[in-house]
Amino acid sequence: MRRTWRFQVQDEGGRRLTVLMGAKNRLRSGRVAAWADRAGSEGFRAHLAAAGLPGPYLAYAFGRRVYPVAREVAEETGGGVLGPRGEQVAPRVSEG
Repeated sequence: MRRTWRFQVQDEGGRRLTVLMGAKNRLRSGRVAAWADRAGSEGFRAHLAAAGLPGPYLAYAFGRRVYPVAREVAEETGGGVLGPRGEQVAPRVSEG
């Protein structure tokens, strides 16, 4: 992903979640798969935890142009997809 953002939110039950978001202008299936691999890697999560951002995680990929197959890959990998008009695929919560 060209850019990566990380921040914390709270769900309806008060549980703290860390949101991970990668962004590309054109979001294709390969980018979504690569982002899912990176967001799920133990090394990346250890880096996040060391920076004070523990799991559980919600991983999103954002694109100004989202190709349909990118949404399919996101659904398969558990990642979320955001486009210019909002959420296109909701991510599954991934325990850290």
